[in-house]
Amino acid sequence: MKEKHSNHKSGFSIRYKLILGIGVPLVLVLAAIGTVLRGQVVSAVDGLKRVEIESQTNTASEQINAFFQPLLVGAAQVADIDAVYDLIAESNANPTGRMAESVLLQKAVTELSEAQSNQSDALLSICVAGTKAQQLVVSDGTVMENFDVESRGWYQLAKQAGGEPALSAAYVDAVTGKLVVTVGVGMYQNGEIIGAVAFDISLDGLSKELSSIVIGEEGYVTVYDRDGYILYHPNSDLIMTHIDAVGYNTEMYNVISADATSTTIPYERSGNEYYGAVNYMEDIHWNVLGCMTADEFMQEVTSITTIVVMSFVFCAILLLVITIILSLAIVRPLKVLDGVASQLAEGNLDVNVNVKSKDEVGHLAASISALVERLRTYIVYINEIASLLHEMGNGNLCLTFQNSFDGDFRKIKDEMENTVALLNDSLSAIHTAAEQVDAGSSQVADGAQSLSQGATEQASSTEELAATVMEINDNVHRAGEYAADARNKTDEAGRMMLECNDQMNSLVSAMDEISKTSEEIGKIIKTIEDIAFQTNILALNAAVEAARAGAAGKGFAVVADEVRNLAAKSAEAAKNTTELIENSVRAVSNGAKLADSTASQMSAAAEHVQTVTEMVNQIAKASEYQSASIQQVSVGLDQISAVVQNNSATAEESAAASEELSSQAAVMKDLVGKFSLSNQMSYDLSRSGGQSSYSAGGYSHFSADSDKY
Repeated sequence: MKEKHSNHKSGFSIRYKLILGIGVPLVLVLAAIGTVLRGQVVSAVDGLKRVEIESQTNTASEQINAFFQPLLVGAAQVADIDAVYDLIAESNANPTGRMAESVLLQKAVTELSEAQSNQSDALLSICVAGTKAQQLVVSDGTVMENFDVESRGWYQLAKQAGGEPALSAAYVDAVTGKLVVTVGVGMYQNGEIIGAVAFDISLDGLSKELSSIVIGEEGYVTVYDRDGYILYHPNSDLIMTHIDAVGYNTEMYNVISADATSTTIPYERSGNEYYGAVNYMEDIHWNVLGCMTADEFMQEVTSITTIVVMSFVFCAILLLVITIILSLAIVRPLKVLDGVASQLAEGNLDVNVNVKSKDEVGHLAASISALVERLRTYIVYINEIASLLHEMGNGNLCLTFQNSFDGDFRKIKDEMENTVALLNDSLSAIHTAAEQVDAGSSQVADGAQSLSQGATEQASSTEELAATVMEINDNVHRAGEYAADARNKTDEAGRMMLECNDQMNSLVSAMDEISKTSEEIGKIIKTIEDIAFQTNILALNAAVEAARAGAAGKGFAVVADEVRNLAAKSAEAAKNTTELIENSVRAVSNGAKLADSTASQMSAAAEHVQTVTEMVNQIAKASEYQSASIQQVSVGLDQISAVVQNNSATAEESAAASEELSSQAAVMKDLVGKFSLSNQMSYDLSRSGGQSSYSAGGYSHFSADSDKY
């Protein structure tokens, strides 16, 4: 018991099971919830950051469009002013003339000045140039001669645009030192370009507007012109730096270089990590990049992750503490009950259950306490039962119980009382039966002696009869063996006749096959004769044709003659072969008739042999049946002899057993007399009809002292 209890303590305790079964799963569930929550929050924050970057990038693009749209429209409108158009058309018609001397110049300059005044301060000047006169007119009235307009980039772009405004790449103005772009619009006459209008635009105002755009806390936008140069960047040192020198990684470089629009993507620049989105402005061929550092992009994610982790750790610790407290509240009373159970397992019933609780553990403690009281009562019952059993072992059957047994022990009390009563009755009956057995055993011994003498005489006669039957059985058995041998030889002769008959049938079949084959050969010979006849006719025809050919056909005549001789020999050979085959067919026919006759006679002989075989089989079966019958008679006699001898031996044994039974009956009477029965028995032995009876009164009870043991 102690070893079993020790092994129980070596396993996990209930406290650890509660912690592992409740606390750990709750911590895991909390971790899963925290992970999912963090993922959702991170996804939401990531989406907001991306939306902010892309939104600010679009805002910068809208500001750029708002900045250039009036200028693009104004350039197109200037190209349609009549005075300006007429001035350029006149210079194109008279390339050698001077615009400064044209009467149209003043009006054109006035229109240009007025158009410039209607635009923003970003417009530095308006210029108009003709393609053939190579002269340029500025809105302030300046006329530049020997101006090769076709060498200007903005003109080439305007020419390619086909009448639509085109924005040139940025450049630094040599006079003002400002970053400038030019909007060019072509002027056409009869489908041919005759000149162009140019708006020189300063980007200072646009740069101020873009500087107000801040993405997050430190994010910004970068603007690239159509040739890949930076037009705006918070770091002025990077203005007019080409994209090849900025240090983008391959992915971002490919997006900007390909003039493509992209959503927010991570990238690197000069070893630093960023998140950025690109917006390509198709009208002016500019790229706007809105970006944010990776640290700022992930700042909220890091903060949220820290908060989630700290919350998870706090909740996990709180859950574990609560689980430990609950486990202690459950385990402490269980430990007390475990100690009580250990004492009970060692046989100590002097224990107290000191557990005060109103839950299931308290109910268990109350049940264990009641169990201890019940065990103490059972010990009293067991002592009394042991005392009564001791008295029964000493032969005293006058017993009674002092305590009122409860529960299952009540059944034990009832059964023991029934057992005592049954033993009293049984021993009384055994006493009476012993007297009757003693009287009857003498009579049985006398009858058994007479039976033994008669059985001995019967055994002698039965042995003589059995010897006679065995001799008859040997003779019949030998006759059966002779019949069986004759049957075997007859069967062998029958099988040989059947085999000969089968071979004869095969011979007849072969003769029929030879006859059929001879007929087929006759048909072939007929075919050979037909071939010989046709060959002879062909040879005659060939000879006739050779005779007609004269000297040229002599050789052919010789061949025809040989063919005719060959045909004659073939016909002769076919005739001889036909005669031989006809002789063979006649011989085969005679042989087939003889074979059929022989086969019929052998079949008849086989049937007679089969009949003889069946008759011999009947004789053999009759002999076997007689032998079996005689064998059964012999076995029956042996059984009778054995029974008679057994009866004789049994009779002798019965006589001896009767004498022994008489002595054992006396011993039984002495043994029964040693028991103290309930009261004095009165026996009335009645010999009428060979029946015996007895009557017994009630019995008095013996009081056993339960404290004796």
